[in-house]
Amino acid sequence: MLTFAKELKSERKTRYMNNRFLLLLMLSCMMTLHPFHATAKKPEKSKDKPCMVIGQVKDYLTHVLIDGAKVTLLTKDGVPVDSGRTSKNQSSSNLMTVYWVTAKTCDMPEMLLRVEADGYEPAVITLPAKKVHARGDTGARFAEDALLKRKPKVVNLKGVEVKATKIKFFHKGDTLVFNADAFQLSQGSMLDGLIRQMPGVELKDDGRIYVNGKYVESLLLNGEDFFSKDHKIMLDNLPAYMVKNVKVYDKASVLGEHLHKKLGDETYVMDVSLKKEYNTGWIANVEAGGGTHDRYLSRLFALRFTNHSRVSLFGNLNNLNDERRPGEATNWTPDKMPSGERTQRQAGLDWLIKQKDSKYKLAGNVIVSHNDEQALNRQNTLNYLTGQNSWTRYQQQANNHTFSVKTENDWKWMPDKRTTLWMQPKFTWQRTRNRQATISATFNENPENYISDATTLIDSISRPQAGSLLRRIAANRLLNGQLEKNDKLTADNDFDFSHDLAEDMMTTLGISGGIHYQSTKAKTFSQYRLDYPTSVTAATDYRNRYDHSQPNYSLSYNFGTNLMYWFNDIMYIQPSYNIELEHQHHDYALYRLDRLADYDAHSDATLGTLPSTEAYENTIDLQNSFWRSQNRVTNTFALKWSISRWHGDNKDIWVYVYLPLQLNNYHMDYRQAAYDGAYHRRAWFFNPTFILRKMWDRQYKYIDVRYFLTHEVPDLARFIDVRNDADPLNVTLGNAGLRNPRTHIFELQYQGNSTEKPDVAFSVWAHFYLYQNDLAMGYTYNRNTGARVFKPYSVNGNSIFQAGVDYATPLDKRKLLTLDTKTRFCATRSVDLMSVVTTDDYAMATMPDRSIVHNSYASEDLKLEYKFPWLRLGLNGYVLFNRASSDREDFETQRVWDFHYGPTVKATLPWQVELSTDLSIYSRRGYDDRGANTNDVVWNARLSKSVPKLGLTFLVDGFDMLHQLSNRSVTMNAQGRTEVWHNVLPNYVLFHVIYRFSKKPKK
Repeated sequence: MLTFAKELKSERKTRYMNNRFLLLLMLSCMMTLHPFHATAKKPEKSKDKPCMVIGQVKDYLTHVLIDGAKVTLLTKDGVPVDSGRTSKNQSSSNLMTVYWVTAKTCDMPEMLLRVEADGYEPAVITLPAKKVHARGDTGARFAEDALLKRKPKVVNLKGVEVKATKIKFFHKGDTLVFNADAFQLSQGSMLDGLIRQMPGVELKDDGRIYVNGKYVESLLLNGEDFFSKDHKIMLDNLPAYMVKNVKVYDKASVLGEHLHKKLGDETYVMDVSLKKEYNTGWIANVEAGGGTHDRYLSRLFALRFTNHSRVSLFGNLNNLNDERRPGEATNWTPDKMPSGERTQRQAGLDWLIKQKDSKYKLAGNVIVSHNDEQALNRQNTLNYLTGQNSWTRYQQQANNHTFSVKTENDWKWMPDKRTTLWMQPKFTWQRTRNRQATISATFNENPENYISDATTLIDSISRPQAGSLLRRIAANRLLNGQLEKNDKLTADNDFDFSHDLAEDMMTTLGISGGIHYQSTKAKTFSQYRLDYPTSVTAATDYRNRYDHSQPNYSLSYNFGTNLMYWFNDIMYIQPSYNIELEHQHHDYALYRLDRLADYDAHSDATLGTLPSTEAYENTIDLQNSFWRSQNRVTNTFALKWSISRWHGDNKDIWVYVYLPLQLNNYHMDYRQAAYDGAYHRRAWFFNPTFILRKMWDRQYKYIDVRYFLTHEVPDLARFIDVRNDADPLNVTLGNAGLRNPRTHIFELQYQGNSTEKPDVAFSVWAHFYLYQNDLAMGYTYNRNTGARVFKPYSVNGNSIFQAGVDYATPLDKRKLLTLDTKTRFCATRSVDLMSVVTTDDYAMATMPDRSIVHNSYASEDLKLEYKFPWLRLGLNGYVLFNRASSDREDFETQRVWDFHYGPTVKATLPWQVELSTDLSIYSRRGYDDRGANTNDVVWNARLSKSVPKLGLTFLVDGFDMLHQLSNRSVTMNAQGRTEVWHNVLPNYVLFHVIYRFSKKPKK
């Protein structure tokens, strides 16, 4: 042991010296690019080259950036030289709001800047004489902020009536802007109701948002993060009436905002802007209600805004477990009906403080959640097997309890205009307590031929003694009670530092790093009873188990440095180096309490109780217990190169190349069963990224082509040749011959918007994923026992192709009739490994039979809407065709259709009562089971009445008022067909009231 420690210490010392040498080498390479290097050529004279003057215009009192201000560059005598406007678009590409004006020479004499903006007094600023070094064709100079004072307000008392049609969306440079007032929503709607109506936008049930098929990474409020990445909080709690517009664009990184440039590391965001009247003062929205079947809802959302701060508080308590909204056109289907009865309790606080001159920003949030869920589900599964299929009947009752506390912070400090420091500390703690009771059986014949009622069959399976039916056709029967106790702690902190080495911001040094820690404690108790009814000789397998996973933690550090060097105003190169060190420790012990007399099959021991420590430690199952300690060191050498021109003409182009070379060193010490040894693995990865975007028509039109290559190393434990048979029905093996998976990703997008028709959106996109050395869990299936033995293999041949067309446009001159259509196609090629045997094969010396399954689907989502002054009519239709085929023996090609259609109505009735209602017919065709070919007619409605003087809105919602929805659903894939039944409460009536409060600050 001492010798091993010395060797490990020597190895770590060698790695440290190598890493230090590599770091010094990379820094030396970076310094060779720096303009003041001793051997560098002297800069050539640039007095005849033009010079760009870049700056910002702000409000004199609040220092809020002013968009659209006109800036004119003048000679000292007042002769105009150039002019421009502050904008977030085109040349600055949604970065900070800046202006760009160009002087004729970099040897600039004293000049003037005249600044004008609507609602402000004009100002003239002196620009001192300065000689600017030009790198490339032009130089760059940053001016001091221009501060404008507001004009006195002028009130016009003349009445003017204006009639106009509100445009739902338009494009402004590379930003897609949705006008919230153009969407007619029912009273009481939240942000999610608004987003679901936006053309080209898809909102998933879990809060994920896609725009024209592209995933939205962050949901912002007035340009700032709001409760971090948890989209559901803003979607479910921000009232839609507060929203002015919603913008979709690529948001720059911290460094990109600092340099006012697009670097290729942008984040695709959706930015929700509030109306002016809600940007200052206090706003509160309180909702409470109750309904039939003991349904209830209470919600609080409070927000306080100033020009430089924000604080928000929310609380949510309900047992609805439902995402439906009456009168809205969504992709909700009966298959998406949530299962179980869930009580949700959640509260959170979000804050933001910014200094006037943006020298610092402190943002953060804390969220506390407590959820309880009671779920009951039954599954009838037909398993497609070679030779003869099998049938599984399954039931699980679960009571789940989760409590969590989470806080995330975002701190930014700019001590001067050339330096930025950014930090993101995070902390999460979660406790879960779950209790489950599972009943299942696998049959070699269809049990419905004997007992058609699913409940009766489950009751028969659950009896301690196997009945005559089980003894005839059941391969196995499992009864399992389980209790889980898990605690998880996560703490992270990342930082990023950047400093401009030159005043022109053309050479920037960056340093980044982070520390990440995660710890889990898990205990699982289970009373497992497995028998084989058709076998006369097989005995009942009873296992009273206690799983103990502690300590279980991971700790990682990373540090990196880079140097960004701009050759001119559109092209840069950035070499970088990063090192990451990770340590994982996992100690897992499985104890067989059934080996003790008081805990065997004939005892009445309570689930979750333990004997003395000395007693249960003697029952450890060494075959299925393991100890693992793993270290990883990853060195990444990378080079970025980019050309980005965003001037708003037909010459705009963006080219981005990222070339990282990654060296991974793994070392794992592992003990399980008879194995006690170390495993080493070294892997060199080259993961390039290529992006090309060609733009024209002021960036309204573009073609975007992308390619990514990724590699990964499988979990090292999968390489160890040991058998894990803790679950006799699902035994797993290792495979020392696994290879590193590799994925090729190709993306193509064409956006065909137009400056002449800004309210028309057209986009075509396609994605292709090619998987090499993909990890596949091949298995053998024992027809006599229903047991599976799994072994990982590296396979080739898996691929996915996705394509889509999005189109939205008004159909008449008055723009009252609008069309929104989304067309999707997907084709997957899946490689399966499976063989049917009659005896358990724990060696699996040969790979199971290989089969290829092709899955493809095509869908069309169509929405038509017509607006009257007091009425909005919508017609929605959706159709999905799914096809699965294979050359595997006895595989029957599947062709199924799912479609729904129906109208939506929003109307203003007498006494200003609003009606929102939708009627949809959900149909399924092509399923082998006739009971699955259903037609469900679903009618939802909402009546609402507002009393503005009191700030109150009264609502009554009715869901599934025709009582047509079923809690039964059917899914099909290449492995089989599964019919699922859940305990749900689909139809109910809910009465609720909303109180709105708003307080403006004194002027």
